[in-house]
Amino acid sequence: MSDIAAKLAKRRKRELTADLCLDPNLAADYAEAEAELAEIEAARTTRKKNPTSLAGEDAPDGEEGRRAELKATLDRLADEITEMTVTFTFRALGSKRWDELLVGHPARRDESGSMVVTDKGIGINTASFFRAAIPESCTDPALSEKQWADILDEAGDADYNRLANAIWMLNTEPTSGPLGRAQARALGRAASKSLQGSAES
Repeated sequence: MSDIAAKLAKRRKRELTADLCLDPNLAADYAEAEAELAEIEAARTTRKKNPTSLAGEDAPDGEEGRRAELKATLDRLADEITEMTVTFTFRALGSKRWDELLVGHPARRDESGSMVVTDKGIGINTASFFRAAIPESCTDPALSEKQWADILDEAGDADYNRLANAIWMLNTEPTSGPLGRAQARALGRAASKSLQGSAES
């Protein structure tokens, strides 16, 4: 087997993961409890710093109980969020299949022939493209068409965009940032070892 053939056999397509909590109410409840607890903690800090202020040094009646209750609530909600969260693993489709999807979902146009606002940014039918590309890019978990429809139909904009952004970045952005720096460091390390070996021989 030639060197290039061996490398082709060993290569892996780029992958990314994205988390999605299937019950958005849990996150809202968590944020609400977290904010209330933060107010209580801020008031406690103020009293400690200014024990002689009009607020007094003592905590209001019921504050300690409410504080403990909120902490227990946050612990419970954190467990429930973890239980209801799915980690999706997406794998790059490759340029050929990605281009086929792009061509297959042309941007929509209004009566005047102009692209509709939601499609203008990237020049494709954003409504149909991502509904096709997200499930096709996902390698885990394995879901039925009905399950995907249920997830995407019920997802809020933020959650839907998290999945859409993950596959867009996976298939269109070059390897850069920490990933690119890691590749550069690895190549540099290999070159350094090679030079060191040459010097010792």
